[in-house]
Amino acid sequence: TEFQRPIYYLDVTNSAFNKSLHIFSRMFAEPIFDMNYMNKEIDAVNSEAEKNINSDPWRKRQLFKSLAKEGHPYKKFSTGNTETLRGISLEKLNKKLNDFYEK
Repeated sequence: TEFQRPIYYLDVTNSAFNKSLHIFSRMFAEPIFDMNYMNKEIDAVNSEAEKNINSDPWRKRQLFKSLAKEGHPYKKFSTGNTETLRGISLEKLNKKLNDFYEK
């Protein structure tokens, strides 16, 4: 995940490009949000958050965020972890995820 947007890489052969791009794009156009995989994704988000803790650029960004004006969206903490994502039931988290996608 980059600073302002996620970046995705897709490595396929030229002959498979169109079909692969179609399959890959369905992930965004028609997400499944299967609750059976939510714990795995929460663990992946937590792993990324833990990796960032010792990253100087990440810490610098957090410092700048802490200096932002109260109420400004930039001031919000932007990385989840197991504490924040497992603080509610998977059903409620899944509903929030679907509501966010629909919005």
